[in-house]
Amino acid sequence: MYDALVVGGGPGGSAASTLLARAGKRVLVLEKEHFPRFHIGESLLPYNRQLFQEMGVLPALEAAGFTRKFGAQFHLGNASSSLKLVFRNGCFTREAGAFQVERSVFDHALLKHARASGAEVREGWTVSKFWNEPGQVVVDARGEDGQSATLRASFLIDASGRGNFSGNQEGLRVMHPRLRKLAVFGHFEGVTLDEGTPGGDTIVVRLENKWFWVIPLSPQKVSVGCVMDQEEFARAKQAPEEIFTRLWQSSAAMRPRMEHAKLINTIQTTSDFSYYNRRLVGPRLLRVGDAAGFMDPIFSAGVYLAKN
Repeated sequence: MYDALVVGGGPGGSAASTLLARAGKRVLVLEKEHFPRFHIGESLLPYNRQLFQEMGVLPALEAAGFTRKFGAQFHLGNASSSLKLVFRNGCFTREAGAFQVERSVFDHALLKHARASGAEVREGWTVSKFWNEPGQVVVDARGEDGQSATLRASFLIDASGRGNFSGNQEGLRVMHPRLRKLAVFGHFEGVTLDEGTPGGDTIVVRLENKWFWVIPLSPQKVSVGCVMDQEEFARAKQAPEEIFTRLWQSSAAMRPRMEHAKLINTIQTTSDFSYYNRRLVGPRLLRVGDAAGFMDPIFSAGVYLAKN
């Protein structure tokens, strides 16, 4: 019998399990994958730093060598106008910097810290269903070796991300009818970045009905992606790499940054954007992060909201 059972070991699940374990609670984390694993959503906001301090994981993150981010830039796709923001010049300046993170490294660091804080972590475990019994929540889970288990806890925290485990079981997910989006993205070397401190900025380039992100993960590796309508992607009837290349070549703001870029992994796509669950909580149940809902954030809000 656990105090809390956490489904998912991403930032939301790791933060919840760390704080509960440090408070003396018995916590079990069930994560279906093995870390490190690839994930998109690589830019953080400055006020994450206070949460990292509370979790006790900040020294490990500072030692990891992540790119420092001190601002953000917004450009029109035709390069006619831009806005550059410096965090320390804003209205809320107690935290003037953030990290750009390769999520495989970042998420793994958070999960390892949760384990070191006292949480029990089982990787390679998939949760199939949950239900309530008097005074407890019960889940059925299965390990990748075929081992099955029925587990009980006082509370269930669903941090399953866009897998939306509990919301799907209860039929609660509602897709936003006007935000059926798809992201096409990859990691590149040779992307042209600004000199000096702005070289770590998140860059957002807005076209008429789509937008690009440019996120420097290191001096050599940059995450570049485009968020577009699913219908437009399907109508194109082209390979993702062909669509992505055509889109950045169409933008006067993107061409100078991408003209010497070289793809270092593969162009990928992800969809199921912009939904919410009709309830964020249930009996002895709390939904965290994308398992509560997802609205394409543009400006790095996802991890911060999940960890809060």
